[in-house]
Amino acid sequence: GQIPDAVKRERSERLIGLSHSVRDGRLDRVISRSTPLPVICESARGGRAIGHSDSYIEVAFDGDESLIGSEILVEPLSREDGKIIGKAIKCK
Repeated sequence: GQIPDAVKRERSERLIGLSHSVRDGRLDRVISRSTPLPVICESARGGRAIGHSDSYIEVAFDGDESLIGSEILVEPLSREDGKIIGKAIKCK
């Protein structure tokens, strides 16, 4: 038979919550190691640059458009909305 919409919504919400929990745990482990992440800067706006690490973690740090396309070492400091917030420590 057909699964009721309310059951589908509840299951979907539980799975989304679980995936966020797993993601946040992964980000917390990265932050606790304090190992700088190599990040390729992909965009920048308003003094904040965004890129991805070699393990596909989204990382935000202070930076401008001149960094786009560059590999930056970023010290992970915290997490926010599913991404690492860090401090650029070295431009490669």
